[in-house]
Amino acid sequence: MLDDLLYDKNEQVKDKAIDILLDIRTVVQNDDKEHIMKLTLKLAHDADHMNKVSALKILNKFAQDMGQTICECFIIPEIKSLGMDEYVQVRIAVARNLINISKIVSFDYFQHHIFPLYN
Repeated sequence: MLDDLLYDKNEQVKDKAIDILLDIRTVVQNDDKEHIMKLTLKLAHDADHMNKVSALKILNKFAQDMGQTICECFIIPEIKSLGMDEYVQVRIAVARNLINISKIVSFDYFQHHIFPLYN
């Protein structure tokens, strides 16, 4: 059911589903966190640009749970891809959702992989 709410056309419903998903992540086991990551990546690859924005919100908050290696191997490539999205709203959301990610990855990695998006 939560999966369906993440795709709801009403932004308030979608935002509440994101909040619930992020609350759930704090109490679940690693296997369930993997499921949350799969849901998020599915959103990130959706044709609807607002679903991509939702994925960015989740990735930003979820980064702190995933650690540096997973962020650098999986989350940053998604961020880079979304940072070149055709929709300006998605590119803006990338910039707005880098706070937690920037705290997890090394400065050198961030500088070489994220900063080039804004040259």
